[in-house]
Amino acid sequence: EKKEAALAAASKKTTEEQVEQTTDSTFKWKKVIKRKLKDNGGEMKIKKLKKAVLEEYSGDVDDFDAIFDEKLQKCGAVIDGKKASLAA
Repeated sequence: EKKEAALAAASKKTTEEQVEQTTDSTFKWKKVIKRKLKDNGGEMKIKKLKKAVLEEYSGDVDDFDAIFDEKLQKCGAVIDGKKASLAA
């Protein structure tokens, strides 16, 4: 039982690492998010930003929402309720 749990955790970690590697190496999240915000006057609704980034994203759409949320947090954008804006 413990071996199964350890194996499941290891395979999940490997899958997450693979997703991280493919999305980072083929798609410049930070650059695209910041560019979209800049093009829209430095601020836009998160839902609209997500849709705009999705148009340029060519990876697996099933994981897009989770990855987008993570990358949005890491890119330095300020999130205020339903809006995201560039840090001053």
